[in-house]
Amino acid sequence: MSKRIFNIHDSTDSNIPSNLDGNINKKSKTLIEHAYARMRIDIITGILAPNEKLRVAHLQKRYGISASTLREAISRLVSEYLVSAEGQRGYRVSNISLSDLTDLTELRLHIEINALRISIRSGGQAWKDRLQGVYEQLSQYEQPIDKGDAHNWDLLNAQFHQTLCDGNSSAWTRRLLRLLSQQSERYRHIVINFPKNSRDIHAEHRAIYEAAMDGNELRAALAAEAHIRATTMQIIQHAEMGKLPIS
Repeated sequence: MSKRIFNIHDSTDSNIPSNLDGNINKKSKTLIEHAYARMRIDIITGILAPNEKLRVAHLQKRYGISASTLREAISRLVSEYLVSAEGQRGYRVSNISLSDLTDLTELRLHIEINALRISIRSGGQAWKDRLQGVYEQLSQYEQPIDKGDAHNWDLLNAQFHQTLCDGNSSAWTRRLLRLLSQQSERYRHIVINFPKNSRDIHAEHRAIYEAAMDGNELRAALAAEAHIRATTMQIIQHAEMGKLPIS
């Protein structure tokens, strides 16, 4: 069966400046979006390492773009907290740390589990149909996860978790969960790239999905919490054993 990805809209598109007109504006926006997308993937996958200095001249050559286009792309990454501004000294890839990961995990659990429980109570059949569709697509990418397809898997993984919570009508809850998911991407890619990983992520997703579809709020919440904490615990354990350069 061929793999197909849902049309996942990037919620950050509105960050692109729109004060230009006509073809020049369209071309400029396209170049900025392309540069932004490439840099974002390189940051998420660790090609651009945490805390790495972003040198404009080097990145211009790497991505084949102008300095102005590069700066626009970087500004978008700053707005997503993936790049940090250093006053007059330029930019760096935002750092990652165990304390940051733990903070993200606890906040995500607090918001996502509550949103999931509300979805199960009030999502209805339309929500279940959307959840089934994205779960079936996600399943094609994680039996097991192919490292070469990690980016596509991560898009669908984010879509799956988002859909789990979409039965909740709170727009602010959805916005916060998108932000937390984006900030967790780099940590998820660390786990995907472990040389040996005994976790069955598909089984974890299946447990959440089946409980949600059955309307079992408590079982779904417990399965989701165990799933989210598992990534954090794996990274902490590898760091404590000296297998990861993160503290």
